[in-house]
Parts: sequence; C-alpha cells; structure tokens
Amino acid sequence: MFFHQGDILQLPQGIKRHISRLPKKVLKKIDKNINLAIEKCLILSSALTYTVFYEEHEQWKSLSSKVMNQQFRKGNDNTYVYKHVINALLYSTKKTEPVIECLKNKEGRDSYLQNNYSKLYRLHISRKTNRLSTYKLKFYKNIEQRRNHFLKDLSAATDNVICKNLIHTYAKISLPNEIEIEAQGKVLEKQKHRNKKGKLLTRLKGKSKEYYSNQEERSFVEDNIKQFNYLTKLGYIIPKIGSSKSGGRVVDSFNLMPS
Repeated sequence: MFFHQGDILQLPQGIKRHISRLPKKVLKKIDKNINLAIEKCLILSSALTYTVFYEEHEQWKSLSSKVMNQQFRKGNDNTYVYKHVINALLYSTKKTEPVIECLKNKEGRDSYLQNNYSKLYRLHISRKTNRLSTYKLKFYKNIEQRRNHFLKDLSAATDNVICKNLIHTYAKISLPNEIEIEAQGKVLEKQKHRNKKGKLLTRLKGKSKEYYSNQEERSFVEDNIKQFNYLTKLGYIIPKIGSSKSGGRVVDSFNLMPS
C-alpha cells in the first residue's frame, strides 16, 4: 500500500515539547491520562503541518467539527473532546505563545457561520518552521480512530472515478531521489525558471533567506525538497475532491507539490 497509514505524524519541530509542557489542568480536560491527551493534541496539530509550506494568506485551514468529533470522541460518550483539544492548543500566557490561532472577524470573535463554513485555524507564527519531526502514535485508540478516518477517505476515493483512476496511476509512478531533484533544480536555476506564481527558483546553498532582499519573490529549492518529502516520505495523500472554493478539483500529493 502506497498511502500513508495514519499512525505516524509529521510536525514542525518544537511543537511536541511545547505541548508536553502545557499545564496538567488543561490536558486533563482532554483525558485523565496526560500522555494520551498530549497525543491527541499532536494529532490535531499535524492537520495544520502542511500549511508551513504556504504563503501567509494561504495558511488558514478549515477544521470540520464533525470530523474532529469522530476522531477524538470517547466511544459513545457525547462529550466534545475535540473542543478541549482546541482549547489546549490555543492556551497561552504572558510568557508563552499558543500552538494555533483562530481567525477572528471584525468584532474580534471566532469567524465562522453555522451550517455554512467552519472556523479557520493556522499554526501560530512562533510554531511555523518547515523543519519537521515525526512522531509514532502509541495509544491504540488514537491509532484506531485515525485509521478508520483514513479508510473512510479511501472508500470515498474509490467511489469517485477520477480519484480511482489516480490510485491506479500511483502504482506506475517512480519518484526521483533528493540527488536527482537537486540536480534538476540546479539546471532550472540556470535557466532562471519561475514557478506558477512567477517566483524565481533559487538555491540557498547554505545561505540564509535573509541574504536575499526580495526573498518573497523567490522559490527556494531546499524548501521545495522539504515539501516533496512531506508529501511522499510516509506515503501519498489519499486523493479527494476539493471543496467548491477550489472548484471541485482533486487534491492529492502531486498537485500539492511545488512546480
């Protein structure tokens, strides 16, 4: 199987350490088992990991309360555990920043419309880095809920003609390794290649991005490789039909890759 199995998370470095240091009273609202509560926080945080590769205005992500409830609920208990997970990730003090933030409207309230669109979240600026670490889930219940969610996505994909054809295509794809990508990046840089957004492809070659006064107008090879690894290292993303906002386009590992 070439799809991600869901038992390994990819997270921006530093998030696990921060969550493990949250007050016990905050974590115990999620679960009496502190380590289980921490793991649930990591799972939700990982849903925002891919946004570290996006530009600032693209980093807000809609998190469905229905999906979150399915992933975090305790058996037949109707308690909305996911709300406590969200609150833990929003927790901050005068000395510490939160893990995530929620988009606010003009009145300073969470921006959402019931039965229309969900609240939008993104990683707090202090947590944004494309240096990722992996975490393997330890609690069976979390693994089971994650895998059930992935199986539902896979079932939906096989019921869609476009997604089903993509799945058959994946088996025929041979991915390049990092050395091959770097070599092609070098060629494209010499050709002054620009991506779809008009950004100039650039290799950092050990330099800091701050070296370039116009870094916002550049697409860095090293960042693109990190994004490629995120999308393929643990298996492909199960293809799914996007929302009406995206025009109903199929979303998968390949059309999320930098071009």
